[in-house]
Amino acid sequence: MSLERLRRLAAALDRPGEDPVVDALSRYLDELERWNRGANLVSRRQDRAGLRRMVRNALALAACLPASVDRGLEIGSGAGLPGVVVALVRPDLELHLVERRRRRAAFLGHLQDALPLPSVKVHSGDAVRLMERPGWRGGFDLVLLQALTVPEVAMAAARPFLAASGRVVMAGGEGLAGRLGLVGRSARGLIPGASGQIVVAHAGGDKGWRAASMTYDGDDEHDGF
Repeated sequence: MSLERLRRLAAALDRPGEDPVVDALSRYLDELERWNRGANLVSRRQDRAGLRRMVRNALALAACLPASVDRGLEIGSGAGLPGVVVALVRPDLELHLVERRRRRAAFLGHLQDALPLPSVKVHSGDAVRLMERPGWRGGFDLVLLQALTVPEVAMAAARPFLAASGRVVMAGGEGLAGRLGLVGRSARGLIPGASGQIVVAHAGGDKGWRAASMTYDGDDEHDGF
């Protein structure tokens, strides 16, 4: 999906009827808001505007994914940010969502029935225990992560799942790149209303990484990686 199309989707959130993908994203927001009141999926303090901002940040991450990736894994999917949003705008991508917390895994399972997610598979449990399934070790050309823990630890956990040409894409707030020792580029105007940092890392030799980072702000023009 083109960057311009993703920008239009971000601008049209909560205006269902204009576009089937906007409809699906709006239904996702509805379900997230409803479940969050009882299950505290992201934080009960988040209002609708805050949830929209989270979805726009997920669209920013989707904008950084190459068209060539066709099999992805999200470790610690939580409420489906960014995984579910990525799946809605990239239905060509086979995406496995792994979540060990039961309420969040139940929410992801519910979304499979509520939204058009034909290429999504939800797995309740720990990613490490799923690694020995056929096709999992070294079987993904994309691993999605949220930088909610120490980013180096999260990247190390992702590495066994990566194919030789695979990449980790990690989203987080300002400071993510610095914690990894990266000097990030500026991606101005990536997605309207989105701001944060994204790290894209390829596995190098001797357990190292070749990584680049991007700080994005939706108020200016896009500069890219």
